[in-house]
Amino acid sequence: MSIKSYFAIMNLMRNRGVFTAFLLMIAVSWMSGQITIASSSFPSAGDTIYYKTNNFPDKRILAAVGKQVVWDYSDLRSPFLSVVNFEKNNEVIAGVGGGTAMFEDGELQYIVNNNMKIVAASSDLIDSKVKTYTEYETLVPSSLKYGDEIFHTSVSEEIFNQKEIPSLLQDKLNKILLPLKITTKTITRGEVVASGTLLLPGITEEVLLTKMDVTENLECTYLDDEKWVPLSEEQKGFLDLDYIRSKTEFQFYSREGKLPLMIMEWKPAGGPKSIKYQTRGVGHGDIKRSSVGQEIVAFPNPTFGDTKFEFLNYKAGTYTLEIFAVYGAKLWSETYELRENDIISANFSFLRKGTYLYCIKDSNGAKLTTKRLVIITP
Repeated sequence: MSIKSYFAIMNLMRNRGVFTAFLLMIAVSWMSGQITIASSSFPSAGDTIYYKTNNFPDKRILAAVGKQVVWDYSDLRSPFLSVVNFEKNNEVIAGVGGGTAMFEDGELQYIVNNNMKIVAASSDLIDSKVKTYTEYETLVPSSLKYGDEIFHTSVSEEIFNQKEIPSLLQDKLNKILLPLKITTKTITRGEVVASGTLLLPGITEEVLLTKMDVTENLECTYLDDEKWVPLSEEQKGFLDLDYIRSKTEFQFYSREGKLPLMIMEWKPAGGPKSIKYQTRGVGHGDIKRSSVGQEIVAFPNPTFGDTKFEFLNYKAGTYTLEIFAVYGAKLWSETYELRENDIISANFSFLRKGTYLYCIKDSNGAKLTTKRLVIITP
Protein backbone atom coordinates (compact mmCIF):
# COMPACT_ATOMS: atom_id res chain seq x y z
CA MET A 1 0.00 0.00 0.00
CA SER A 2 1.33 3.40 -0.96
CA ILE A 3 1.63 6.20 1.56
CA LYS A 4 -0.92 8.18 -0.46
CA SER A 5 -3.48 5.34 -0.26
CA TYR A 6 -2.85 4.90 3.47
CA PHE A 7 -3.57 8.55 4.26
CA ALA A 8 -6.65 8.53 2.00
CA ILE A 9 -8.10 5.60 3.98
CA MET A 10 -7.23 7.24 7.32
CA ASN A 11 -8.88 10.52 6.24
CA LEU A 12 -12.02 8.63 5.21
CA MET A 13 -12.20 6.80 8.55
CA ARG A 14 -11.61 10.04 10.45
CA ASN A 15 -14.33 11.86 8.50
CA ARG A 16 -16.75 9.00 9.05
CA GLY A 17 -15.94 9.03 12.74
CA VAL A 18 -16.63 12.74 12.98
CA PHE A 19 -19.87 12.28 11.06
CA THR A 20 -20.93 9.41 13.32
CA ALA A 21 -20.16 11.44 16.42
CA PHE A 22 -22.16 14.32 14.94
CA LEU A 23 -25.15 12.02 14.41
CA LEU A 24 -24.87 10.75 17.97
CA MET A 25 -24.86 14.32 19.30
CA ILE A 26 -28.00 15.10 17.30
CA ALA A 27 -29.70 11.93 18.57
CA VAL A 28 -28.86 12.64 22.18
CA SER A 29 -30.04 16.24 21.82
CA TRP A 30 -33.28 15.11 20.19
CA MET A 31 -33.95 12.38 22.75
CA SER A 32 -33.33 14.76 25.65
CA GLY A 33 -36.18 16.91 24.38
CA GLN A 34 -38.85 14.21 24.75
CA ILE A 35 -39.87 11.07 26.57
CA THR A 36 -41.91 8.11 25.42
CA ILE A 37 -44.81 6.67 27.40
CA ALA A 38 -45.43 2.92 27.07
CA SER A 39 -47.91 0.40 28.46
CA SER A 40 -45.30 -0.63 31.06
CA SER A 41 -46.41 2.42 33.06
CA PHE A 42 -50.03 1.25 33.27
CA PRO A 43 -51.51 1.23 36.79
CA SER A 44 -52.25 -2.21 38.21
CA ALA A 45 -54.06 -3.78 41.13
CA GLY A 46 -52.51 -2.60 44.40
CA ASP A 47 -51.47 0.84 43.13
CA THR A 48 -52.48 3.94 45.10
CA ILE A 49 -52.28 7.44 43.62
CA TYR A 50 -52.95 10.69 45.45
CA TYR A 51 -54.50 13.77 43.87
CA LYS A 52 -55.41 17.28 44.91
CA THR A 53 -57.77 19.55 42.99
CA ASN A 54 -57.94 23.31 42.66
CA ASN A 55 -61.48 23.97 41.38
CA PHE A 56 -61.06 27.73 41.01
CA PRO A 57 -57.44 28.32 40.00
CA ASP A 58 -55.97 31.72 39.29
CA LYS A 59 -55.92 32.53 35.60
CA ARG A 60 -52.69 31.34 34.02
CA ILE A 61 -51.07 31.35 30.62
CA LEU A 62 -50.23 27.82 29.48
CA ALA A 63 -47.13 27.46 27.33
CA ALA A 64 -48.41 24.52 25.34
CA VAL A 65 -46.31 24.04 22.20
CA GLY A 66 -42.78 22.85 21.60
CA LYS A 67 -40.00 20.95 23.31
CA GLN A 68 -38.06 21.57 26.51
CA VAL A 69 -40.89 23.68 27.94
CA VAL A 70 -40.96 24.29 31.71
CA TRP A 71 -44.34 24.42 33.46
CA ASP A 72 -44.03 25.73 37.01
CA TYR A 73 -47.07 24.88 39.11
CA SER A 74 -45.14 24.38 42.33
CA ASP A 75 -47.32 27.02 44.01
CA LEU A 76 -50.51 24.93 43.77
CA ARG A 77 -52.11 24.32 47.14
CA SER A 78 -55.20 22.52 48.43
CA PRO A 79 -55.95 21.04 51.87
CA PHE A 80 -58.16 18.24 50.51
CA LEU A 81 -56.69 14.97 49.25
CA SER A 82 -58.29 12.39 46.95
CA VAL A 83 -57.12 8.78 47.11
CA VAL A 84 -57.24 6.66 43.93
CA ASN A 85 -56.95 2.90 44.42
CA PHE A 86 -56.69 0.12 41.87
CA GLU A 87 -58.01 -3.27 42.98
CA LYS A 88 -58.59 -6.60 41.28
CA ASN A 89 -62.26 -6.83 40.35
CA ASN A 90 -63.66 -10.02 41.84
CA GLU A 91 -67.32 -9.09 41.37
CA VAL A 92 -69.75 -9.01 38.47
CA ILE A 93 -70.92 -5.39 38.24
CA ALA A 94 -73.61 -4.51 35.70
CA GLY A 95 -72.78 -7.75 33.91
CA VAL A 96 -69.04 -6.99 33.83
CA GLY A 97 -66.60 -9.23 35.67
CA GLY A 98 -62.83 -9.42 35.95
CA GLY A 99 -60.37 -6.68 35.10
CA THR A 100 -59.22 -3.97 37.49
CA ALA A 101 -61.51 -1.64 39.43
CA MET A 102 -60.50 1.97 40.00
CA PHE A 103 -61.88 3.68 43.10
CA GLU A 104 -61.60 7.35 44.04
CA ASP A 105 -62.29 8.25 47.67
CA GLY A 106 -63.89 4.84 48.15
CA GLU A 107 -66.34 5.11 45.24
CA LEU A 108 -66.11 3.04 42.07
CA GLN A 109 -65.08 5.10 39.03
CA TYR A 110 -64.11 2.58 36.35
CA ILE A 111 -63.58 -1.06 35.55
CA VAL A 112 -60.76 -1.48 33.04
CA ASN A 113 -59.32 -4.42 31.14
CA ASN A 114 -55.62 -5.25 30.79
CA ASN A 115 -55.23 -2.69 28.00
CA MET A 116 -56.56 0.15 30.18
CA LYS A 117 -59.81 0.26 28.22
CA ILE A 118 -62.87 1.23 30.27
CA VAL A 119 -65.52 -1.49 30.07
CA ALA A 120 -67.79 -0.03 32.78
CA ALA A 121 -67.99 3.25 34.73
CA SER A 122 -70.03 4.92 37.44
CA SER A 123 -73.11 6.75 36.20
CA ASP A 124 -72.98 10.54 35.84
CA LEU A 125 -76.68 10.72 36.70
CA ILE A 126 -77.40 8.40 39.65
CA ASP A 127 -75.13 7.44 42.53
CA SER A 128 -74.15 3.75 42.79
CA LYS A 129 -75.37 3.00 39.26
CA VAL A 130 -72.94 1.67 36.64
CA LYS A 131 -72.99 2.18 32.90
CA THR A 132 -71.42 -0.31 30.48
CA TYR A 133 -69.53 0.26 27.24
CA THR A 134 -70.29 -1.38 23.91
CA GLU A 135 -67.26 0.43 22.46
CA TYR A 136 -64.54 0.82 25.07
CA GLU A 137 -63.20 4.13 26.34
CA THR A 138 -59.44 4.65 26.77
CA LEU A 139 -58.30 5.44 30.31
CA VAL A 140 -54.55 5.58 29.64
CA PRO A 141 -52.95 5.61 26.15
CA SER A 142 -50.85 2.52 25.40
CA SER A 143 -48.04 4.70 24.01
CA LEU A 144 -47.26 8.37 23.61
CA LYS A 145 -44.46 10.37 22.08
CA TYR A 146 -44.03 13.96 20.97
CA GLY A 147 -46.12 14.78 17.90
CA ASP A 148 -48.52 11.83 18.21
CA GLU A 149 -52.12 12.43 17.18
CA ILE A 150 -54.87 10.83 19.26
CA PHE A 151 -58.32 9.77 18.11
CA HIS A 152 -60.73 7.31 19.64
CA THR A 153 -64.46 6.83 20.07
CA SER A 154 -66.54 5.05 22.68
CA VAL A 155 -70.18 4.19 23.31
CA SER A 156 -71.71 3.67 26.75
CA GLU A 157 -75.24 2.66 27.75
CA GLU A 158 -77.28 2.87 30.93
CA ILE A 159 -80.88 1.74 31.39
CA PHE A 160 -83.20 3.28 33.99
CA ASN A 161 -86.41 1.82 35.33
CA GLN A 162 -89.07 3.86 37.12
CA LYS A 163 -87.54 3.50 40.58
CA GLU A 164 -84.18 4.78 39.34
CA ILE A 165 -85.42 8.01 37.76
CA PRO A 166 -84.29 10.96 39.93
CA SER A 167 -86.98 12.20 42.32
CA LEU A 168 -87.11 15.63 40.68
CA LEU A 169 -88.62 13.92 37.64
CA GLN A 170 -91.16 11.79 39.50
CA ASP A 171 -94.05 14.16 38.70
CA LYS A 172 -93.25 13.89 34.99
CA LEU A 173 -93.05 10.12 34.75
CA ASN A 174 -96.40 9.95 32.98
CA LYS A 175 -94.79 11.88 30.12
CA ILE A 176 -91.62 9.76 29.93
CA LEU A 177 -91.72 6.26 28.52
CA LEU A 178 -89.88 3.62 30.56
CA PRO A 179 -87.58 1.81 30.71
CA LEU A 180 -85.32 4.61 29.49
CA LYS A 181 -81.94 4.01 27.87
CA ILE A 182 -79.32 6.75 27.61
CA THR A 183 -76.58 6.09 25.08
CA THR A 184 -73.49 8.32 25.18
CA LYS A 185 -71.28 8.48 22.09
CA THR A 186 -67.92 10.06 22.87
CA ILE A 187 -65.36 11.34 20.37
CA THR A 188 -61.89 12.21 21.65
CA ARG A 189 -59.37 14.06 19.52
CA GLY A 190 -55.97 15.06 20.75
CA GLU A 191 -52.30 15.59 20.08
CA VAL A 192 -49.06 15.46 22.03
CA VAL A 193 -48.28 19.15 21.62
CA ALA A 194 -45.29 19.63 23.91
CA SER A 195 -42.63 18.00 26.03
CA GLY A 196 -40.62 19.37 28.92
CA THR A 197 -40.48 19.60 32.69
CA LEU A 198 -43.45 19.88 35.03
CA LEU A 199 -42.94 21.31 38.52
CA LEU A 200 -45.57 20.46 41.14
CA PRO A 201 -45.37 20.74 44.94
CA GLY A 202 -42.67 18.21 45.84
CA ILE A 203 -42.52 16.76 42.30
CA THR A 204 -40.33 17.52 39.29
CA GLU A 205 -40.82 15.24 36.27
CA GLU A 206 -40.11 15.10 32.56
CA VAL A 207 -43.51 15.02 30.86
CA LEU A 208 -45.44 14.96 27.62
CA LEU A 209 -48.37 17.37 27.28
CA THR A 210 -51.49 16.28 25.42
CA LYS A 211 -54.33 18.58 24.38
CA MET A 212 -57.59 16.60 24.38
CA ASP A 213 -60.93 17.74 22.93
CA VAL A 214 -63.83 15.56 24.08
CA THR A 215 -67.38 15.70 22.70
CA GLU A 216 -70.26 13.65 24.11
CA ASN A 217 -73.59 13.15 22.32
CA LEU A 218 -76.49 11.72 24.34
CA GLU A 219 -79.34 9.76 22.79
CA CYS A 220 -82.46 8.77 24.75
CA THR A 221 -84.67 5.85 23.75
CA TYR A 222 -87.48 3.85 25.37
CA LEU A 223 -88.51 0.24 24.95
CA ASP A 224 -91.62 -0.25 22.80
CA ASP A 225 -92.66 -3.68 21.57
CA GLU A 226 -89.13 -4.98 22.19
CA LYS A 227 -87.57 -2.16 20.17
CA TRP A 228 -85.73 0.93 21.39
CA VAL A 229 -87.52 4.01 20.05
CA PRO A 230 -86.09 7.58 20.22
CA LEU A 231 -87.82 10.09 22.51
CA SER A 232 -89.60 12.96 20.83
CA GLU A 233 -88.26 16.47 21.26
CA GLU A 234 -91.07 17.18 23.73
CA GLN A 235 -90.23 14.09 25.76
CA LYS A 236 -86.52 14.95 25.75
CA GLY A 237 -87.43 18.32 27.19
CA PHE A 238 -88.72 16.65 30.37
CA LEU A 239 -85.23 15.33 31.13
CA ASP A 240 -82.76 17.77 32.63
CA LEU A 241 -79.90 16.69 30.37
CA ASP A 242 -77.29 18.36 28.20
CA TYR A 243 -77.56 16.35 25.03
CA ILE A 244 -74.28 17.68 23.63
CA ARG A 245 -71.37 18.19 26.01
CA SER A 246 -67.80 19.17 25.21
CA LYS A 247 -64.63 19.95 27.11
CA THR A 248 -60.94 20.57 26.53
CA GLU A 249 -58.29 19.12 28.80
CA PHE A 250 -54.52 19.42 28.95
CA GLN A 251 -53.05 16.22 30.38
CA PHE A 252 -49.45 15.89 31.55
CA TYR A 253 -47.96 12.37 31.42
CA SER A 254 -44.67 11.24 32.94
CA ARG A 255 -42.93 7.97 32.16
CA GLU A 256 -43.83 6.38 35.51
CA GLY A 257 -46.89 8.45 36.46
CA LYS A 258 -49.45 5.61 36.04
CA LEU A 259 -52.15 8.26 35.48
CA PRO A 260 -51.69 11.86 34.30
CA LEU A 261 -49.50 13.86 36.69
CA MET A 262 -51.79 16.82 36.10
CA ILE A 263 -55.13 17.37 34.34
CA MET A 264 -56.15 20.91 33.51
CA GLU A 265 -59.70 21.45 32.27
CA TRP A 266 -59.82 24.55 30.08
CA LYS A 267 -62.63 27.09 29.92
CA PRO A 268 -64.15 27.83 26.48
CA ALA A 269 -63.35 31.51 27.03
CA GLY A 270 -59.76 30.69 28.04
CA GLY A 271 -57.99 29.94 31.29
CA PRO A 272 -58.11 26.88 33.53
CA LYS A 273 -61.44 25.77 34.96
CA SER A 274 -59.87 23.25 37.34
CA ILE A 275 -56.44 21.73 37.98
CA LYS A 276 -56.10 18.20 39.34
CA TYR A 277 -52.55 17.22 40.25
CA GLN A 278 -50.71 14.30 41.83
CA THR A 279 -48.93 14.40 45.17
CA ARG A 280 -46.43 11.90 46.59
CA GLY A 281 -48.60 10.93 49.53
CA VAL A 282 -50.49 12.22 52.54
CA GLY A 283 -48.82 15.37 53.85
CA HIS A 284 -49.09 17.07 57.23
CA GLY A 285 -52.45 18.80 57.47
CA ASP A 286 -53.92 17.05 54.41
CA ILE A 287 -57.58 16.08 54.79
CA LYS A 288 -58.83 13.03 52.90
CA ARG A 289 -62.05 13.87 51.10
CA SER A 290 -63.51 10.48 52.01
CA SER A 291 -63.02 11.12 55.74
CA VAL A 292 -65.11 14.28 56.08
CA GLY A 293 -68.63 15.48 55.27
CA GLN A 294 -68.65 19.27 55.12
CA GLU A 295 -65.45 21.13 55.85
CA ILE A 296 -63.98 24.65 55.54
CA VAL A 297 -60.20 25.04 55.74
CA ALA A 298 -57.97 28.13 55.64
CA PHE A 299 -54.63 27.74 53.88
CA PRO A 300 -51.82 28.49 54.11
CA ASN A 301 -52.08 28.70 57.89
CA PRO A 302 -49.82 30.23 59.24
CA THR A 303 -49.93 32.86 56.51
CA PHE A 304 -48.11 36.02 55.50
CA GLY A 305 -51.48 37.54 54.61
CA ASP A 306 -52.81 35.99 51.39
CA THR A 307 -55.24 33.30 52.53
CA LYS A 308 -57.75 31.02 50.85
CA PHE A 309 -60.77 29.47 52.55
CA GLU A 310 -61.82 26.33 50.70
CA PHE A 311 -65.36 24.92 51.08
CA LEU A 312 -65.95 21.17 50.70
CA ASN A 313 -69.49 19.86 50.11
CA TYR A 314 -71.16 23.25 50.56
CA LYS A 315 -73.88 24.52 48.24
CA ALA A 316 -73.86 27.82 46.40
CA GLY A 317 -75.11 30.72 48.49
CA THR A 318 -74.26 33.75 50.62
CA TYR A 319 -71.49 33.37 53.20
CA THR A 320 -69.87 35.84 55.60
CA LEU A 321 -66.24 35.69 56.72
CA GLU A 322 -65.33 37.44 59.99
CA ILE A 323 -61.97 37.96 61.69
CA PHE A 324 -61.76 38.35 65.46
CA ALA A 325 -59.02 39.11 67.94
CA VAL A 326 -58.55 36.28 70.44
CA TYR A 327 -60.18 38.41 73.13
CA GLY A 328 -63.37 38.65 71.04
CA ALA A 329 -63.29 42.01 69.22
CA LYS A 330 -64.45 41.85 65.59
CA LEU A 331 -61.70 43.29 63.37
CA TRP A 332 -62.96 42.63 59.85
CA SER A 333 -65.98 41.23 57.98
CA GLU A 334 -66.94 40.57 54.36
CA THR A 335 -69.89 38.85 52.65
CA TYR A 336 -69.50 36.72 49.50
CA GLU A 337 -71.76 35.09 46.93
CA LEU A 338 -70.20 31.70 46.37
CA ARG A 339 -70.62 28.86 43.94
CA GLU A 340 -70.81 25.26 45.07
CA ASN A 341 -67.57 24.18 46.77
CA ASP A 342 -66.07 27.61 46.15
CA ILE A 343 -63.00 29.36 47.58
CA ILE A 344 -62.77 32.71 49.34
CA SER A 345 -59.52 34.58 48.72
CA ALA A 346 -58.60 37.36 51.16
CA ASN A 347 -55.51 39.32 52.16
CA PHE A 348 -54.83 40.02 55.82
CA SER A 349 -51.46 41.70 55.51
CA PHE A 350 -52.99 44.69 57.32
CA LEU A 351 -53.11 42.60 60.49
CA ARG A 352 -50.20 42.53 62.88
CA LYS A 353 -48.28 39.32 63.52
CA GLY A 354 -50.24 37.09 65.90
CA THR A 355 -53.10 34.63 66.38
CA TYR A 356 -56.66 35.47 65.36
CA LEU A 357 -59.98 33.67 64.98
CA TYR A 358 -61.92 33.37 61.76
CA CYS A 359 -65.63 32.64 61.68
CA ILE A 360 -67.76 31.75 58.65
CA LYS A 361 -71.56 32.10 58.71
CA ASP A 362 -74.26 31.11 56.25
CA SER A 363 -77.01 33.39 54.88
CA ASN A 364 -79.09 32.85 58.03
CA GLY A 365 -76.28 33.95 60.30
CA ALA A 366 -75.60 30.44 61.59
CA LYS A 367 -71.95 29.74 62.40
CA LEU A 368 -70.44 27.07 60.20
CA THR A 369 -66.95 27.09 61.66
CA THR A 370 -64.68 29.04 64.00
CA LYS A 371 -60.95 28.31 63.90
CA ARG A 372 -57.58 29.91 64.50
CA LEU A 373 -55.68 31.88 61.86
CA VAL A 374 -52.00 32.68 62.48
CA ILE A 375 -50.40 35.71 60.81
CA ILE A 376 -46.62 35.69 60.47
CA THR A 377 -44.14 38.15 58.97
CA PRO A 378 -41.71 37.31 56.14
